[in-house]
Amino acid sequence: MPDENTFTASVRRLLKALPRGSEFAWRFESGGVRFETWTVPQARRGRGTELLARILAEADRSGLACSLDADPTLEPGDPSLFDLVRWYRRFGFEAVSLDSNEWVRMTRDPRPWRGGHGAVLSDYACVKATSDLTPDGFASLLLRLSARTHGGAGP
Repeated sequence: MPDENTFTASVRRLLKALPRGSEFAWRFESGGVRFETWTVPQARRGRGTELLARILAEADRSGLACSLDADPTLEPGDPSLFDLVRWYRRFGFEAVSLDSNEWVRMTRDPRPWRGGHGAVLSDYACVKATSDLTPDGFASLLLRLSARTHGGAGP
């Protein structure tokens, strides 16, 4: 059974390490946790991979599925939709729907607990090295999601 209390307490401790001006908000829904907001000021970027790995390890330990919207800010220098989807896929998120080519809803099932964020980072590195999303693969993904979202057959 998912343990929302353990997740909340652990993530609150982790968030104390976020750079000033950062924001991470979540809410619980039907056996999982939905990441609502995830922002880090541009000048303070670079720690997101480790922090997300720690948050996902806590979700795994708590038995919580995760969901989010890969939704770019469109600010100069911020990641594009492709960059966001590729980054979240490295953590095991799968794209499940598309909204007007502006954002992609993604989900991640909990993984068996393997002792901490090191296992999540190991999986991240493996996906990045062996099956990372390419621009062509991203275009195909958007076509499949568009067809699924809008009732078409899809490739």
